[in-house]
Amino acid sequence: MKPFKLIVIFMIVSFCINAHAANIQAKNEAENDTISLTVDSIYIPLFTKIPSAPIALNETYDQFNTAIAELEANTNLNDGTNIIFDLVLDNDAIPNIQNTFILEQVNNTAYIKLGGKLDYEKVQEYRITVRAMNVKGLKAEAVVLIKILDENDNIPEITGNLNGVILEHEPAGTFVMQVKAHDNDGTSSHNIVSYRLEGTARQYFHIDSKTGNITSLVEFDREAKDIYPVTVIVEDNSPSVLFNNGKPNSAVKQLFIRVLDKNDHPPRFDEQYYEVNNIPEDADINTSVIKVKAMDMDKDPKIKYSIIENNIGKAFKIDEDTGLISVNKKLDYESIQEYDLVVQAYDGRFKSTTNVWIQIKNLNDIAPQILTLTNVTIKENTIPLDCIANLWAYDPDIENFEYPQNIQYALPKEHQHLLSIDDKGCLKLLQPLDRDPPHGQEVIQINITITDENGKGRTVMETVYIFVEDINDNAPQLTNRMPVVWSENRPSAMITKLTAKDADGEHNGPPFFYSVDPDAPTEIKNRFQTVGDELYSLVEFDREQQKQYLVPILIRDSGHKPMSAVSKLLVVIGDKNDNEMQMGQSHILVNNYEGKLADTQLGRVYVSDPDDWDVSDKMFLWDEMTPETNRKLFKLNFNTGMITMIKGTPEGIYNLAFTVIEESSYFPRHNVSVRVTVTVKNISAKTVNQSGSIRFYNVTAETFISQTLGELNTPMYRLQQSIASILDTSPDQVDIFTINNRKLARGAFLDVFFTVDDTIYTSSEVLNAVLSLHLRQLEEDVGYRIVTVGIDECIEKGHTCTQTCKNKVLKTAKPIVVNTNTSSFVGMTTLVQAQCIPQIESSLVACFNGGTFQNGKCNCPMGFEGSLCEKLDICFDGSGYAIYPSINSGNVNNISIELLPRHKDGLVFYMGPLKYDPSLKTSPFLALEINDGSSVSTTAVIGGYLPPSISSSLRAVTQVKSVVNQSPKRD
Repeated sequence: MKPFKLIVIFMIVSFCINAHAANIQAKNEAENDTISLTVDSIYIPLFTKIPSAPIALNETYDQFNTAIAELEANTNLNDGTNIIFDLVLDNDAIPNIQNTFILEQVNNTAYIKLGGKLDYEKVQEYRITVRAMNVKGLKAEAVVLIKILDENDNIPEITGNLNGVILEHEPAGTFVMQVKAHDNDGTSSHNIVSYRLEGTARQYFHIDSKTGNITSLVEFDREAKDIYPVTVIVEDNSPSVLFNNGKPNSAVKQLFIRVLDKNDHPPRFDEQYYEVNNIPEDADINTSVIKVKAMDMDKDPKIKYSIIENNIGKAFKIDEDTGLISVNKKLDYESIQEYDLVVQAYDGRFKSTTNVWIQIKNLNDIAPQILTLTNVTIKENTIPLDCIANLWAYDPDIENFEYPQNIQYALPKEHQHLLSIDDKGCLKLLQPLDRDPPHGQEVIQINITITDENGKGRTVMETVYIFVEDINDNAPQLTNRMPVVWSENRPSAMITKLTAKDADGEHNGPPFFYSVDPDAPTEIKNRFQTVGDELYSLVEFDREQQKQYLVPILIRDSGHKPMSAVSKLLVVIGDKNDNEMQMGQSHILVNNYEGKLADTQLGRVYVSDPDDWDVSDKMFLWDEMTPETNRKLFKLNFNTGMITMIKGTPEGIYNLAFTVIEESSYFPRHNVSVRVTVTVKNISAKTVNQSGSIRFYNVTAETFISQTLGELNTPMYRLQQSIASILDTSPDQVDIFTINNRKLARGAFLDVFFTVDDTIYTSSEVLNAVLSLHLRQLEEDVGYRIVTVGIDECIEKGHTCTQTCKNKVLKTAKPIVVNTNTSSFVGMTTLVQAQCIPQIESSLVACFNGGTFQNGKCNCPMGFEGSLCEKLDICFDGSGYAIYPSINSGNVNNISIELLPRHKDGLVFYMGPLKYDPSLKTSPFLALEINDGSSVSTTAVIGGYLPPSISSSLRAVTQVKSVVNQSPKRD
């Protein structure tokens, strides 16, 4: 008999069963047969009792144990079996998705009961479809319509600004403010609000009962009273079902109305006449002269100051807000010796003036004068032996030129390495000059400072220009804007016109001669050639074979003794949409810190397509298979395919389905289905505080989450497997929540933060310590070099701290998004920062282990005897030990330990890493041992190795069963 599948088609009186049979043998094409069966409709279940009319329920109805509707049905089989009832979840049943109504069955009777609270404002009507099914699997359906009636169960809410203002002396009836309120009930029978005032405010204000507009009843005087409290009551329009007192719901709010001041007083200056003596004529611009002040009896006056008369040449200016008068232009005693300024104060309505008399002080302000000044031409890359220029200056204050002029010459600092000048004005060249870019100059401007009185008097600056003569010492370079884009599938043609520039002058530059470098690879010479200054393609390119080419172009100039050089032209093969896309599947992992992640772009919908410039030819749509509940949590950009997760998305696994439509001139319009799985995990602050961290070298986040050829899993999953193997747990218990690319002084690194659930390793110190013992295994499993287990920034930056350094973990909900084609990772931002800790005063030190600081000391729980509630003694049997966080050495002067050993050899105390790190530049640890039962010694490592006894003792850390932690919580 051939295998077949059933396709059931229901009809009104009977139904047919079409059996489709297909030959599963692969030798020939499939054969199809159809068998028609007829079943009598008398076997279909029959409802014998259903509600005859819609059921009306008040929205406050809460009888959860009382049946709302009763339905009965029989099987029509007459075999004594019972009907099976259930609720049908179709589109009409979406309002009941939260099980607002539930179904209970007793024999052949179904009872619909209330399963959750009703709310008219959310759902006004429910269509409940009840399905009855007999043992033959035949079904019948009945619809129960339940209408929800609105009730007054919402209290009005007052919104908006609750403070108003009115100017004093405004007439009665002046508008002050509007009070706004709304009622969330669903019908006008219950949600129309009215306003009224209560208390003494009714003597001064009136409120419109419908609009909430408040107007004044009297004329106010701010000096008598400047603020009035006003109580506003807002009521709705029907009796409340919340209080059942026959009264409407109401809200009460107190607001404040302030009376504002009017400007009715003129400003008055403190002085009617101000006098300032001996302002030097060489005073700098913005030099303060005097500050005038005017007072105004009004509250918060806005006084503006201005100079309105006698400010000749605008020599002075005044700050319009502060009244500060300062120098605005250069003063000259020889032109004007004094000023009598008229200053005005203006408050927006009234004005007043005062006089300010300013006397200018005469100074000796004649600077040296230059007699001879010449410009110079020097050939680049040469140094003349003699003076390249001679300057001669004199002091006009010395009447006779024959007297010593006492002139000193000085060069600016930026030219002192290049030139020198003596007191006679001889300017010499110290280094050869370069005329050509990027560092050379055609003309060098030398600003020489000339000072009289042997460098203590007046100065003047004169400029000497040095013109640098060109020689041909630079080869030309390409100037084409790169990359040059040349589309695939184009026949041979000109790609671009080549352009170049030469740092030398024009006579040593163009015209330029171009050719493909004779030493270029054969594949380049077979694909490109130059004709004059044009670059041509010799073949049709396919971007899917190679996306870009670096074409070496040999360029020669036309100067004396021509120079040539090779420049590389980046040619990018432009994409054409000449490959049909295929269906794709991708996975996105989202780590949501404390559930605070804002709307976040997770990555694009991935389809398998060799083309990569064809997004504009695609349209991205939701597939109907994606539940509406999922669509509400994610947004899709129809043009780019970018998926955005909405803020507040709960943790869980979300299967998203999409349809991608593509259209191109190379193939007909088509579409494919795409599946994206988004896994959202919430990361708590406690999880981060207990997390471990690893820093990898020379690997990017994109590579870390990608699966490469020849590898079964991604490096990230291999890390999870390796950690799980070391800690004897499942990889599912290892959560990686941060993958962060770091560009540091020593190179490119990748910081990975993770947590391990369901283990005894609940502190960062222990987790990192245990894993550091297996560093080589982790490197071999993951395939990348590990710099350190337990990221420690104090190694690099601790030397800058005067006391001690502590690592602080900084964490925010800001996402770090890593996108690849088939997978994306959204992690939280987690960083380790080196923090310098000063010497801490004892009064500021926190008490450990639940102790409290009182009266200058710590009050400690029983069993913790230290001054800061430390545990001072502990016993170990066999191979037991305890691991603690690092000691902040800046706060420790000495460490004392008393021992009662049971063995003559062993490790007592160790502080440092559990594996040697070659990046450490100082002695990495301190250890204390018992040797031969009596000798107690301290050991500091020099040279980067662990003594055998210490190494042996430290290997026992892998057998940790419990950890005693006496320190405060880690930052």
